[in-house]
Amino acid sequence: MGARDDIQRCGNPRLRLASEERMSPLGERRRGETVARSRFEVRLGNLHLVLIPTRMQTYSGRYIYAIVETWRGVDRPKSLGNSGIGGRGDEIYLVEWRDIGAFVSASPLAPYPVSRENALAHERAVEAAMKHYALLPMRFSMIAQSERDVMALLEKHYDLFKAQLARLEGKKELGLKGMFPETIFQDLLRKNEAIQRRKEELARRGNPTQSELIEIGKMVEAALNAEKEKWREEILAQLRPLAEETKVNPTTTDRMFLNAAFLASEAQEAEIDKKVSEIAERYEGKFKLKYVGNLPPYNFLRLTITLNDATESE
Repeated sequence: MGARDDIQRCGNPRLRLASEERMSPLGERRRGETVARSRFEVRLGNLHLVLIPTRMQTYSGRYIYAIVETWRGVDRPKSLGNSGIGGRGDEIYLVEWRDIGAFVSASPLAPYPVSRENALAHERAVEAAMKHYALLPMRFSMIAQSERDVMALLEKHYDLFKAQLARLEGKKELGLKGMFPETIFQDLLRKNEAIQRRKEELARRGNPTQSELIEIGKMVEAALNAEKEKWREEILAQLRPLAEETKVNPTTTDRMFLNAAFLASEAQEAEIDKKVSEIAERYEGKFKLKYVGNLPPYNFLRLTITLNDATESE
């Protein structure tokens, strides 16, 4: 079989010299098309060629990152680049209906697994849109059947989306977490007289039973919960009056005593920044605060979206 036969077997290849570092694209890729490539190498005499047949795969689904307002400004981007979820290089682009829209990318219809890579792709797209638009961030792995279904969603719930966008306009979410030091359990044992007395009783008697050890554990847990509540309320009492809205979320570790979000305007954010700094300085050594600003307002959305019956307002 000759070299010409080798080329014909590969279908409709793109050819380049093997020494070339980059390859020019074969025309413009349409939205929703993913390029799948395999690689063949062929020698034609002294010439070494790399053959790369190109196949386009079209995904009809549309992954929805955020609902945005589009009624202000004409210079804002309608594309956020080719960084769509899934690592295929899909473009994140704006689907518009009247003066609202949705940032989407082409996607298979199967839900995405929750992985660090996928979560970061979703988060980065929302954050990129947030730099230019007031938005309603969507939950992870929300996939419409088609772009037409995205348009239908925007049309059907236009008034609700507009109302929520207006409510959140000019506001941002601020996150605050409070953590006790690693010595918190030793500190509680040292300070709590009831726990100390019970431990001393068991030590004098020797050989505590399993139920007695469990009792000590429950006493420590109760003391820790009381300490958490004390400092959580102390901090929230100072910050709640400064924010538009406050949401307290469950803590995720034993040492975390505060996991709160604040909805704030730019002026309110400055006041909250100042107060958080004051609290951190005043109680240095007792706990540490992790403060994050300019977050998408996930904690303050007042709607639930499903793509079969679409949307309900809370």
